[in-house]
Amino acid sequence: MTDKHTERSDENAKKFLKMPNIKLVAKDDGITEVDLEVVKKSITIKSLLENANTPTEEQEEELIPVPNVTTPILRKVVEWMIHHKDDYPLVEDDNGEVAADVLEDAWDTQFLQMDGSQLLNLLKVAHYLDIKVLLNMGAKKMPSMILGCQTPEEMRALLNVQNDFSPEEEQQTRAENAWCMEP
Repeated sequence: MTDKHTERSDENAKKFLKMPNIKLVAKDDGITEVDLEVVKKSITIKSLLENANTPTEEQEEELIPVPNVTTPILRKVVEWMIHHKDDYPLVEDDNGEVAADVLEDAWDTQFLQMDGSQLLNLLKVAHYLDIKVLLNMGAKKMPSMILGCQTPEEMRALLNVQNDFSPEEEQQTRAENAWCMEP
C-alpha cells in the first residue's frame, strides 16, 4: 500500500530526472551543473534563460557565466536553491515587489552557520543573482554576528575590512572617542 505523499514524491522525482540541466560557470572557471527548475529560484538567471535562445537537443549545452562568484559560494547557493526547490513561488504585490520573507527552518539555520566573510559573499551572490529569500535570510543573520563583535578589530575581521588608519590616527580617534569605550 502506498500513500499519496510517496506517490507525489515518486512523480516529482520522475519529473526532476527529466529536467534539463544548466551549467553555471563561476569566475574561477568552476562548473556547477543544476536542474533548470532549481536554478529558476534566481530571478537573474531565470530572466537570462527567458531572453536567450533555447538550444535544441542536438546543440551542445550552453554554459552560463556567473561572474564575480567563486565556485564554492556558487555551490552553496545552488545547495540552498535545491533545498528550496519545492517552496511556493514568490508572489508580487500591487507595487510589483516580491514578498521575500519565509520561515527559516532548522536546515536554513544550519546552512547559515558560517563565518562573516562567507556570509558576506553569500549575501553578495544572493543580491547579484536576485534570490530575495536567501538575501533576506542572510541579512537577518548578519546583525547578530556584528553584535557579537567586542572590538573594532573583531568587526574588521568579520566584515573583511582593512584598517587604513596609521597608528597615530588610530590613537587620536581612540582618544577622541574614549567616552564611548568606557563600561
